Amino acid sequence: MRGSALLSGFADGGLSARVTRYGPGVRQTPHRDAISRISITLEGGSVDQTGKGEARLSPGDILLKSNEVLHETRFSPKGSVIFSATLDDGECDELANGALRGQWRPVRTVGALSLGVSLLEAARNGDARSMRVAIADMLVAGEESCGAVAPVWAAQLRLELEARSLKDVDVAARARAAGVHPAHLSRLFRHAYGVSVTEHAQHHSVRRAIGAIASRASLADAAGVAGFYDQSHMNRAFRRVVGRTPDQCRRLYAG
Repeated sequence: MRGSALLSGFADGGLSARVTRYGPGVRQTPHRDAISRISITLEGGSVDQTGKGEARLSPGDILLKSNEVLHETRFSPKGSVIFSATLDDGECDELANGALRGQWRPVRTVGALSLGVSLLEAARNGDARSMRVAIADMLVAGEESCGAVAPVWAAQLRLELEARSLKDVDVAARARAAGVHPAHLSRLFRHAYGVSVTEHAQHHSVRRAIGAIASRASLADAAGVAGFYDQSHMNRAFRRVVGRTPDQCRRLYAG
């Protein structure tokens, strides 16, 4: 079942952009898209599944989707609004040497939110050149790793920080349970993922706040949902992570 287009018509060569709304609980049976795309969830959520795995997507999440990959999608009971930048095969080959070919993966690296906001802003302004720059950066963005194999406790801590704010996670207790000193935990985490515990936690707190803002929550409520101490704390984090204020992001998503 196809969604209803909210915004379409922007195109430049093999690059185009659209925003689509999908109804509550809609399920798309296994299929291949006609054209490769980079999708950003704006409202609601979905589960995208392929033979490569499953991704649960919420507002602010970015998904790389090659037209070569068979996948199925289930949208949340509240439905979903999704921005898509679509690229034909020529664009895929030109941008990052075809890095989108055969890809199907979420991009959740630190910096991904900033790239997503930049892509949305460029599309809204009809700025194809800036869109291509943001897309190329996304396509070459690897996993948050320096090539080290993460210990099990580090992988668990990473997932916990994606779901909860840093103030709600006792990192020292996690270090004791793993049998390492907190300073050693921090070094191993950075070595495995290329970012500090604090940077990873802050990135995902901003992601949760964007989800609340996209769902039209007040900025004060968004700060609470995301686990910030207050709105000023959230403002500082937004400037560090996406280079914009929460209010600027709210206006962008509303547009």
